[in-house]
Amino acid sequence: MKTIIRNFLSVLRRFKIATALNVLGLSVAFAAFIILMMQVFYDWGYDRFHENADRLFRLEMTFEDGSAQPVMPRPLIDEFIASSAHIEQGALIKRWDNKRNLVIQKGQERTGF
Repeated sequence: MKTIIRNFLSVLRRFKIATALNVLGLSVAFAAFIILMMQVFYDWGYDRFHENADRLFRLEMTFEDGSAQPVMPRPLIDEFIASSAHIEQGALIKRWDNKRNLVIQKGQERTGF
């Protein structure tokens, strides 16, 4: 075992630049692998904390240029939910740029938070 360590240290001393490049390349490869796997696990586990995660779906409106938007008008969502017997419940995703998070309506008076 001492011979192996002695040979390893002599190679490290003899080829300093090659050793540094190898260690640097290996470090970058491990860091890239860890970052990619973190993203894969995040994407795979998104919304998996729900009890019935395999039954959750998201409806998006797609446009001709290929872009998509998950925000749709309330009447369209209500019609879509009512048109299919397979849909048990539906929810509306709210725009992020809306300043009101909660609206309370009493008669004609509306207050928002």
